[in-house]
Amino acid sequence: MASSYLKNLYQDDGYYYTSNLLGMQQKVNYTPGQWMGIGGRAPSWQAGDRQSVVHDTLNNKYYGTQSFDNIYKGLEGNIARTQKLIDQGYQDRSTNMGIYSSQYRHRYTNKEIKDLNASIANQQKYLSSITKDNYTKEGDKFFDSYEAYTGDWNNVFKRRKSNADQTERNRLQEIQNEKTRVRNKKIEGQNQTLAQKEREAKESQISTGSKARAKKLTPNLEINTGISAAADKLVQSLNKTGLGI
Repeated sequence: MASSYLKNLYQDDGYYYTSNLLGMQQKVNYTPGQWMGIGGRAPSWQAGDRQSVVHDTLNNKYYGTQSFDNIYKGLEGNIARTQKLIDQGYQDRSTNMGIYSSQYRHRYTNKEIKDLNASIANQQKYLSSITKDNYTKEGDKFFDSYEAYTGDWNNVFKRRKSNADQTERNRLQEIQNEKTRVRNKKIEGQNQTLAQKEREAKESQISTGSKARAKKLTPNLEINTGISAAADKLVQSLNKTGLGI
C-alpha cells in the first residue's frame, strides 16, 4: 500500500457540561461523585473528538484536517492523560439515567494496562514522525474523499514518489555534471600551460640556431705555418745561395 489510514490516532480531551433551557451546552468543572445538592442533576460527559491522519508511506508525508499545532498538542495531551490513568490504575466513570447520575470507579486489568502502554508507544512514534515539514492540512472533506477513493489517492502518492525520485536523480546528475565541468576546465588549463611551454621551447631553439649561422667563421692562422711558413723558408734558402729575392 502506498498509504496508511491512521484512523482515530488520538482523542481530544472530553468535558462535563450542562444544558440550558435552549438546549445549549455549557462546560462545567465537575468531579464524578461530587454532591450536586438535593434534586441536583449531575453534568453530562462529552467525549473528545477522535482525530485521524493519512500517512503517505512512499513519500513519508502526512495529511489531516487539523492544523499541525493541534495535531501535536492533541497527541501530547492524549499521551499525558493515558499515562495518568496507567499510573493511578483506574478511571472514574459516570452514567446518566434520566435526572439521576451514577458514578463508579473502573479498575484496569493487566491486559488493559498493556493496551494503554501500546497506545502510548504508538502515539509517541507519530509525535516524533509528524513535523511541520511533512504535514499538510487538508479540507474538511478530505477523509471522506480518501475513504471513498483510496485507490485513486494511492495512485496520486505513487506519481508524487516517481516525480520526486526523478527530481532527485536530476539533482545528483547535475552535481556529477558540475564535477565533470570543473575537471575538464582544470585539464584544459593544464593543456594550455603545456602548449605554451612547448611554443616557448621551439622559439628558443629557433632563436639560438639563427645566431650560430650568422656568426662569421675565422680561420685560426698561426705564425710559421701553412703558406706563409713555406715562403719564409724559400727566402732563407735563396739568401744562403747568394741569389736573394
